[in-house]
Amino acid sequence: MSNSVKIRFDHITKTFTTGSTSVTAVEDFSFDVLQGEFLAIVGPSGCGKTTLLRMLADLETQTEGTIEVVRKDASRPECSIIPQGDSIFPWMTVQENVEFGLRLRHISRSERRERATHYIEVTGLKGFEKSYPHQLSGGMRQRVSVARAFVNDPEILLMDEPFGALDEQTKFTLQQELLRLWEQTKKTVVFITHGLDEALTLADRVLVMTPRPGRISTVIDVPFERPRDVLELRQEDEYGQLINKIWAALHGPAEKGTEAA
Repeated sequence: MSNSVKIRFDHITKTFTTGSTSVTAVEDFSFDVLQGEFLAIVGPSGCGKTTLLRMLADLETQTEGTIEVVRKDASRPECSIIPQGDSIFPWMTVQENVEFGLRLRHISRSERRERATHYIEVTGLKGFEKSYPHQLSGGMRQRVSVARAFVNDPEILLMDEPFGALDEQTKFTLQQELLRLWEQTKKTVVFITHGLDEALTLADRVLVMTPRPGRISTVIDVPFERPRDVLELRQEDEYGQLINKIWAALHGPAEKGTEAA
């Protein structure tokens, strides 16, 4: 595997079987995610986007094929996942939620506090350390999820529509925060979204999947320079053209293989 490749999906197929019924969610999926790349995956509902993420996180096992991850530092977690909706513990404070992964890894209390304090500040949660989730807005709860993922310093960050349930203003704010954090850390990110605008705003490449069984329809390189501003980006002429290109890939005839744009 090339030194620049972080994740390799090699002819992945996933079939779910219940009794006499079988459903293939993903079929013959092959793709390389690069070290430090921000990859967005879009596709119709049920095309296997979340299944791919769950297989990468070892929450599901592929029926065929292999998934390889190049590890750089075995002392760090391989990946952290931010799922759809609330994923923080309602009985823990903001501080306790952010420190949770570090505590499981037996990181010293002083180091946990130092690292958590940093990400609480950079995600705009300073002053809410002792608050419980029910005292926070939906956007603030997602900030806790983001802080908890980054503080654990995983090699790969997996995000499954983390901002999908938020209002547009909060979504824009958190997209900008995520861009800023990614610029600082350059983590490898696999980001699932239904938002074509969100994919273009955040990603280096956008992978478009076909309807189930999920295959690769096309891969679009995002040409916009970094650092990016969420609102300014939407004024770019090429931004609208790329939205149309992704839309056409989603609603045009399914294609096998990849088409680098």
